[in-house]
Amino acid sequence: MKLRTIFVSAIAAIGSFLTASASDNALDDVKEIVFYGIDYSMCHTYGWGEDPAKTMNELSRINGLFISEPKKYNLHKFTGFRVKEMDLERSIQATKDASGSAIETFDPAITLDDAKITAAIRDMQLKQTQGVGLIIFGNLLNKAENTGCHMFVFFDIATRKIIEKRYSHGEAGGIGFRNYWAKSVYNSLLKFKKRQNSPHI
Repeated sequence: MKLRTIFVSAIAAIGSFLTASASDNALDDVKEIVFYGIDYSMCHTYGWGEDPAKTMNELSRINGLFISEPKKYNLHKFTGFRVKEMDLERSIQATKDASGSAIETFDPAITLDDAKITAAIRDMQLKQTQGVGLIIFGNLLNKAENTGCHMFVFFDIATRKIIEKRYSHGEAGGIGFRNYWAKSVYNSLLKFKKRQNSPHI
């Protein structure tokens, strides 16, 4: 079985599990969200040897595209929810502060630790006190397959209870480090849109 088949199959299986574990109608009444950016602090890389410090700094810069290219990275279009507010600083800083020394993995099917995700949501220092938040966690940047995998986490801001988690992955590409992996974010969002009403991500 080819590596890419293993990777995609693993992500599909995980997505099925995570969606099934959430209420089928968990987000039905949600009209708007607060977006907290993309956090790569727990992300892994596969098949490349970039400098860890450079890696984390460049990945943090992807968040800026939601502001500088709002038509392309239009969360309302991709998720179906109006974005009431963007609060990106926490994810930018968390990514920059991550050590990066242990991000390389030899497991192309690695997934984020559920307990760490729960803890990260619980410990977030937020200005907002109510509503529904969305944060995207980088899971695996697979250079060997030119693919980036991300976890979309919706949560109740007041209680920090996770409402729903979904994995989505997309093809990477482009000139420059940031743009190369930013394309995987865009394609992850595009796939999220196409499958947001499906039991499988």
